[in-house]
Amino acid sequence: MKYQRFRFVPFIFVLLTSLTFSAITLAAEKKPAEEKKPAAEKKSDAEKKPAAEKKDAKEAPPAEPEKPPVDYSREAQMKLPADKRWKGEGEMLRPRPKVVTPPVASTQEKPGSPPSDAIVLFDGKDLSKWQQRYAKEYRDPKWKVENGYFEVVKNTGSIYTKEKFGSCQIHIEWRSPTDFDPERDKGQKRGNSGVFISGFGEIQVLNSYENDTYPHGQAGGLYRRIPPLVNACRKPGEWQSYDILIELARKEKDGQNNRDAIMTVLHNGVVIHHGRNYGGRSDPITIGLQDHYRPVRFRNIWVRPIKDYDEEGTDPPAE
Repeated sequence: MKYQRFRFVPFIFVLLTSLTFSAITLAAEKKPAEEKKPAAEKKSDAEKKPAAEKKDAKEAPPAEPEKPPVDYSREAQMKLPADKRWKGEGEMLRPRPKVVTPPVASTQEKPGSPPSDAIVLFDGKDLSKWQQRYAKEYRDPKWKVENGYFEVVKNTGSIYTKEKFGSCQIHIEWRSPTDFDPERDKGQKRGNSGVFISGFGEIQVLNSYENDTYPHGQAGGLYRRIPPLVNACRKPGEWQSYDILIELARKEKDGQNNRDAIMTVLHNGVVIHHGRNYGGRSDPITIGLQDHYRPVRFRNIWVRPIKDYDEEGTDPPAE
């Protein structure tokens, strides 16, 4: 009996050994699978990471190319539109506008003086800046000059400037006569003359104070074309003024218009035509005054050339 209780020991030993071996075998088989799984997962993460980085790379804005330094020289800046020149750091390098002494206004008794940069066409003394067209030829004007004005002499012919002008501001003062018959001299017979702008037509000169006529033939009318916006005429015998702004068409190098020609007219300081379009008119102009048989008087005539922005500017002051 003493040894019978140990008779199962060999069996138990064999069973434990078998179980242990089975466990070791199972563990050995399971371990490679577990080792492979993290590797697969790691590989998947590695594949995802470059894709994410690639996505971020697409969303990132491209690097801006380095901007070349701005050329602030006048030659370079004048090639740009006026509102694009000397921007940013170059604003203090922009030419300063030319200084001009403004005109002195005329009175009924005395003509004023022109601005300092004006070309004077009549200074109250002579008609040396004018020529007269007569029988298809030009000669010295035969109109009367006295007391600071000149007067149309009937049937001697219209007069024209010797000089031609580009875009410009024109100032002309005129006075219609008072010696007329109100019953006989009506409409176009009362103080008739005109200002000719070559290529732009005639701006009518007429006594339109309480004197009816066809609208485009009254004072300030673009003759036979368009009446003035308003009738700003003074009484006959009083000095009146026209201020005429002419801007010729500008063409690029390829011959295409960059802007159309326009004309604006003021009568006694009142706008009577504004920005009238004349298409591609770009030739320099002459100014003419009409002989229409009436003793109309003129004085204080001058022209100011209108240049482009910055064209006549002076250099900025030295630091």
